[in-house]
Amino acid sequence: DEVPPEFRLYMDKKKPVDNTTM
Repeated sequence: DEVPPEFRLYMDKKKPVDNTTM
């Protein structure tokens, strides 16, 4: 999990993406 909180929130706001996309 080397992603900033901003990115996390951005993804969470959009849609529950799978870990495969990362």
